Amino acid sequence: MNLGRNAATLLSIVILSAVGSWAYVEWPQQHNHRTFEPISPQLRQWFHTIAIGDTLGASAMLKSDPSLLSASLPERGTALHFAAMRNDADMIEFLLGRGADPMARGLWGGTPLHIAAYWGNPDAVAVLVRKIPVDSRSNDFKCTPLYWTAWASGQDSRPSGDYVAVCKLLLEAGASVDPSNDQGQRAVAVASPEVARFLIAAGATPLPATQPATQPSPPSGPVAGTD
Repeated sequence: MNLGRNAATLLSIVILSAVGSWAYVEWPQQHNHRTFEPISPQLRQWFHTIAIGDTLGASAMLKSDPSLLSASLPERGTALHFAAMRNDADMIEFLLGRGADPMARGLWGGTPLHIAAYWGNPDAVAVLVRKIPVDSRSNDFKCTPLYWTAWASGQDSRPSGDYVAVCKLLLEAGASVDPSNDQGQRAVAVASPEVARFLIAAGATPLPATQPATQPSPPSGPVAGTD
């Protein structure tokens, strides 16, 4: 498992710091997903425990309060989403073994598999494809995990993500090679050149010569100009 890959390029993956009865929940800075969430000390400790990969601590907390397994931060998701973002396969296995819902929804209505794909985290994807339908679509934008992979790769803002490896894992699990979002944008049109070439070699239809690849800017969501 390679957690250093993400840590090297993100100011912070998850920071939970107490501010009175509030917690500052920081996702990667370049996407400006920063919100103050009212969160209890117990939840603050729970998500901190997940963020540092402490399975023993998580086990002890679940023994005291099993409902933590399904606890969710608005627009962020459950512990399983956090573990997927960290590429923490061990924590994902632990949470699934304790009964975590693999289909829980988080950022942009995505499953933990969407989140792992979005960050280019192959260790997490390798575990989650066994539990989540590989072509499940997010509530927002109606995108598959492979589309999220392609879109994130095209932003050129997380160079440590292994997006080709994630695409390969998703395709091996049966993912559609040429998905679109709810506005008809194709994965190959929003992907990085490297990922687009990989998808085309795997069977995706090449873009027409007159249709340039779409590179939404600034990055905000799996559809250009959304948040």
